[in-house]
Amino acid sequence: MYKGKIDKLINEINKITRLKRMEYKLEKICEEYDEYVEDYYFIEWLRML
Repeated sequence: MYKGKIDKLINEINKITRLKRMEYKLEKICEEYDEYVEDYYFIEWLRML
């Protein structure tokens, strides 16, 4: 009885952990993309000069 509840709790904790990892990875990807876009537009701006 308690084992089933504990297993469900552990599964929920694992889901949350995986979601947190995915959130962190997505944030890193967004930051890198933003930096790429900034660099791209800076280079384009230099070319126009």
